[in-house]
Amino acid sequence: MVTLTKTTAKTIAEKLGLSIATVDRALNNRGNVKKETYQKIMDTVEELGYKPNKLASVLSKKMKYKMAVLYPAFGQYFWSQVEVGLNKAINELADYGVEVTTFRMKEGNDSDMLQKVIDTNEYHAIAVASGEEILDVVINDGIEKGVTICTFNQDALGSKRLFYVGADYYESGRLAAELTCKFVGQSGKVAVFGQNNDFQTNEKNRGFIEASTQYQNVQVYGPIAVSTPLTDKLKDLIEGLDGIYVSTSDIFEVAAYLSSIDKKLTLICHDLNEEIHHFLESGVITATINQDPVNQGYLTLMELFRHLAFEEEIKAEQITKLEVVMKENAKYYL
Repeated sequence: MVTLTKTTAKTIAEKLGLSIATVDRALNNRGNVKKETYQKIMDTVEELGYKPNKLASVLSKKMKYKMAVLYPAFGQYFWSQVEVGLNKAINELADYGVEVTTFRMKEGNDSDMLQKVIDTNEYHAIAVASGEEILDVVINDGIEKGVTICTFNQDALGSKRLFYVGADYYESGRLAAELTCKFVGQSGKVAVFGQNNDFQTNEKNRGFIEASTQYQNVQVYGPIAVSTPLTDKLKDLIEGLDGIYVSTSDIFEVAAYLSSIDKKLTLICHDLNEEIHHFLESGVITATINQDPVNQGYLTLMELFRHLAFEEEIKAEQITKLEVVMKENAKYYL
């Protein structure tokens, strides 16, 4: 059996009869190494296939990286799952000199808050989740000032952001259409509920409507704005439907109403929390599409760190997976 030995700075030092300190200075370009000695070390590096421990290098430099994360205050049911991923990354990165500050944005103050965070000049990198169109201008302003900025959950397509982490919402809507139309038996009346004026909702609704056209015997209504509480007109519409797709957090209002009148129809939505799980268990919600919120938070911070610490090129779009969750497998997502 062949035993593979990992090549380290110590291995190189022993092979050349040098001190570890001399090898370390050469490997990290810290000077005070004779040209001939430096070349011998580099030749041995190539010969032995030495790969530096990047994380150890970060620790040795004792750098302090400060990151800010901005995301909406609502709806909490989704962002609490994103926070699981954020907190996991924060804990892992704490040992490498990374400090993360989170900011919750109230509706209508996204761009103002981002501008204030940029203007503090405190942060090496900022991750922001917002659907505001004006955010593109603010992001570009921050980048011009030397701040690394990425987006997650919602992209800013008109900006020069470094990268985006999140779902493909158009495909998410198409998957919802396939589920809804097949669960109603590819025939009947279905409606799209949810009409928020943001990129994410618009893409989901567009994907649903386009994908549903292949089911010729399915009649699609909407997108329809949902009021709280539901209007009599909306309740009357629900009475005549075979299926509903809710593309927004209005799922709670719709599911609660269906539960109160004990009406069974196909009901499809997104993501998962204890309340949605309850409606899955009771049969009110047929299926939900998980958009991997935990990874949306985790990958965002880890990729920012890779870029800052190692100067690695980051893929411009990192699309999280879509998974269908139903009553029998919901426990694995909580």
